[in-house]
Amino acid sequence: MSKNKGIVSLHGKQYKTVVLRVNEFRTEKNFQGFGIKTKILDYGFQTGFVVVQAFITDPNDRVIGAGLAEEKRGAGNINK
Repeated sequence: MSKNKGIVSLHGKQYKTVVLRVNEFRTEKNFQGFGIKTKILDYGFQTGFVVVQAFITDPNDRVIGAGLAEEKRGAGNINK
């Protein structure tokens, strides 16, 4: 992936896309054998909000980090 590919401008700031960040994680030598697992907690069919939980696992498949993300379906250009 080229250096500028995967960078988007939002509200005057430069952001790395999820694809670029995941690629960097997977190719970083310090994280070889680590993994990312995701779980959809709410598809947003009734509320319009999609909720996803992500887990970072070490080479022994132990969870060493977790996070949640919530996005409104169709909100802004990114989610359309």
